[in-house]
Amino acid sequence: MIDVAEMGGYDFNQILKLVNEQDLENLEVYLPKSTQLYFSEMNAIADDYAHAAYSGQLLAEISSYFSYDEIGPELHQNIGFKVKVNNVEKLAQTILEISYFYVNEREGEPEELNFELIEEFMDNIETYKLKPACPFFLDVYNDILAQIQNKDETGEENI
Repeated sequence: MIDVAEMGGYDFNQILKLVNEQDLENLEVYLPKSTQLYFSEMNAIADDYAHAAYSGQLLAEISSYFSYDEIGPELHQNIGFKVKVNNVEKLAQTILEISYFYVNEREGEPEELNFELIEEFMDNIETYKLKPACPFFLDVYNDILAQIQNKDETGEENI
């Protein structure tokens, strides 16, 4: 099991070492979900689901098997992915990339890069250049955005 929340300060080599200790036939990867409906700001919830969708996409692209837990916004628990991966270096690089959204910072890269990557990912989904690996997360993300927009238009919160 790999818990991204525990990888603060890890570099590629440390992640590679951790990955080499795993059963790559039945690997579980967990992402922290820091928000919960009614207890968190709606924008933060939307961000959580955008990051989960993007992270899942990255994992799915390197996996021969991929599944994920459909954790709704009302729950406060980590999001789990099950993957089967053959290339440990690609997995380590992917885990490092995912960690930049949660517990690590990109050295020498602008902070806006994470936002740009998510924006490009969402554009590719909207223009059908990419089939989403985690459609549930995108549905939640879009529902939350619609609620935010509705609140902005009416001044009332509709959760």
